[in-house]
Amino acid sequence: MGVHRLGTVLLFGSMLITALGISAVVFRSEDRETVAVTDMGFCMGPAALGIIEHHKLGFPDPQFGWWTYAGRMPVIPVAAALVSVISRRFWVYFFLKNLICWSCWVIGILRLRRQYGIPDKLVLLTAAVVILVPYNGNIASHPEIEEGYLVAMLGLLYALLLTARETVDFVEISALVALVYLTKSSMALICVVTVMWVAAVQVRKSIVRAMLPAVGLGLAVLAWGAYIFAMTGVFAIGANESSWNGWNYYKGNNAYALAMYPRIPLDRLDDNYLLTPPGPMHNEWQLSHAQFAAGRDFARSHRATVLRMGLRKLFVICCDLGESPERVEGHTRPLVAGSNVVNHLVMACSIILMGIRAWKKRWGRAETLAFILIAAYFPPYLASWVYMRHMVPMYSLMSIVLAVMLTKSGWVESHFYRVAEWSAK
Repeated sequence: MGVHRLGTVLLFGSMLITALGISAVVFRSEDRETVAVTDMGFCMGPAALGIIEHHKLGFPDPQFGWWTYAGRMPVIPVAAALVSVISRRFWVYFFLKNLICWSCWVIGILRLRRQYGIPDKLVLLTAAVVILVPYNGNIASHPEIEEGYLVAMLGLLYALLLTARETVDFVEISALVALVYLTKSSMALICVVTVMWVAAVQVRKSIVRAMLPAVGLGLAVLAWGAYIFAMTGVFAIGANESSWNGWNYYKGNNAYALAMYPRIPLDRLDDNYLLTPPGPMHNEWQLSHAQFAAGRDFARSHRATVLRMGLRKLFVICCDLGESPERVEGHTRPLVAGSNVVNHLVMACSIILMGIRAWKKRWGRAETLAFILIAAYFPPYLASWVYMRHMVPMYSLMSIVLAVMLTKSGWVESHFYRVAEWSAK
């Protein structure tokens, strides 16, 4: 085994073992009310139970009682149901999910290391931001929330899009785009721009490679839309990709949100049925469409409030050191505040360095792709509402982008050279 290959293996092993160790700490630190995969929160457990016992995706709505088919996107419930064939124990799914996701993330950063010659120290520093920063490692490890998967998915997607050479690489991109689309409904725009990127880059080289991601996304859209249409009579696409999209939109555009956001959980609005529009509701789509209509009515008639809410969302994304929402009302956990400092610094440095590289006319494919993915990530959250949890995949991606740009600019080599020269003196 060559020295370079041995170094790659050691890097892979050290990062993966560290990530799994952090995941184990997260597992041990949580209140373990979740014993089986069917107990998972965020309605992922009930959705998995629907597959396991009723052989259909979905769960009974806790308020109205009807069967909700399109509330949750299918990747997490289906994955949990598949693992339940081996064991329904939550710890088994927790371990397998993190083994696969962290392996994918590490493979992504190592592909970029090989492509751009990222120094090992910078690779490890990037891994530390994603794995060891307390809040990031916590969110990335959780199997009940989509962000626990999107950290790895978006990191690997960025790496594949910059390093793909063979047809098999584009098959992997195609599969990954389909999985991202089927993981969270807010990722549709990310998937569309990915398809457009590959088509633009590859159309003159190989029409097959150029079209593969479009085929993957098309199959995912068709499969999900057709299944929901068969179950509910509504083709799940666009705003109707999830029947919870109306609820999410209304949650960020109502008369109560501004007074609560970002410290008080907006889910409390459900406790008092403040997000239930008046009138009879007979299924998940009637409720979703009514909530969309109520949110649009509020936005049209309260433009100043919507603007203030939008500015507050931008503050949460870019500047806020407080906890959103607070676990304990009136108190931000110190580790969370520290994590916010790191994440906002990474974001600021990434944007500043992008600007510098554009000004010096050193803008390349890595910067263009990063800008496109970042721009496609934010709109759904700005239209509805955003918590720091939602931004962890993007902060993690920005840390990778920052490592690539620092390497391309030559700053890393010159910096380490100056440090070594200073130390010798």
